[in-house]
Amino acid sequence: MTRAKLTVLVFESDASMREALRSLLEASGFNVEVFERGAELGAGPTTRGPACALVDFDLPDVNGIEFCTRLAARIPPIPAILMSSYDNTAIRKMVRKYEPVTCLLKPFDRHALVRAIRKAIRSAQ
Repeated sequence: MTRAKLTVLVFESDASMREALRSLLEASGFNVEVFERGAELGAGPTTRGPACALVDFDLPDVNGIEFCTRLAARIPPIPAILMSSYDNTAIRKMVRKYEPVTCLLKPFDRHALVRAIRKAIRSAQ
């Protein structure tokens, strides 16, 4: 029996970063759906089985941390990994308050990204 590929949703404002993440994640064995804005995700369920979302802190239409909380409130909830190129005290405080699965600082290592995704998917099971 073949195991279904898990789907990772990528919310990233930068087109080149979206495509780089798509390529990297597909090469790592995931199905990938990419979005420029948070509003592109409809209100209904997205995928069968566990999914994970990579969320850019600077989405054009919504704060990434706020968007992570929206994903956690969905049915079924979607665990989120926040991505940011900012490393400052204010962001670290916000991340602790809203608790996405983890926060990765850009640029990040491919292996660290895949480990974080697998951890997020396990947390949803």
